[in-house]
Amino acid sequence: MLYQFVSGDFPITLTILAVLAYWAVRHRSTVQELWRDQRPVWTWLGRAAIVLAVLIPLWVAGFDNWRDLLGYSLSAHDRWMSNPFTTTPASAVVRWISFGLIGASVLVDALLYARRRNGLWLLVIMVVLGGSYFYFMNSIRIRVDALLLQSEDSLRHPEPFGLAFTLFWALGLYVFIVSTIFAIYLALFGVAAFVLSLIYSLVARGERVEPSGLTILHGSRKTE
Repeated sequence: MLYQFVSGDFPITLTILAVLAYWAVRHRSTVQELWRDQRPVWTWLGRAAIVLAVLIPLWVAGFDNWRDLLGYSLSAHDRWMSNPFTTTPASAVVRWISFGLIGASVLVDALLYARRRNGLWLLVIMVVLGGSYFYFMNSIRIRVDALLLQSEDSLRHPEPFGLAFTLFWALGLYVFIVSTIFAIYLALFGVAAFVLSLIYSLVARGERVEPSGLTILHGSRKTE
């Protein structure tokens, strides 16, 4: 039972939600700005971004598998390496729903970024850093993830010291896995936001740029 939980998806999802909660607390004004925008269409997009950020981890933990999803970055021949544990594969319907939710989240976040016109070079940096980190670290994640298989016996017959060490080591692994998930998401977001920013800059040429909460705060400090 304990081994199934430690090697499953829920600890990864809990880590993702913890990171998102920490970010939301540190950027409370940004979250409030997304939830209550002056224009209805952007209000719904902002709320959709927040809801999807919470819904996707819960959906994957309940119906899909994070390691299987990361495996789609590999060739079909090597995809099995991404998940060394014995799990029931998600159905095609569930998998497509997962891809749909992730795609919707990327698209909504990219639209919100394009509206702010925060610059294209930052997106290039996101794509390069996120893509490079995922490319190099995902292979390491696969090898380290497989080491968790060796903890099966110790978790099925736990001893206090061994259990504490295994759980501490597993927590570090969850953080590492989550970092690769965020890295690939950042790269996908950067690509989508780059394209949408170019389109939005042409369509909304001459329109007043909506300042973000960070811009307003910076401007208020200058006037003090």
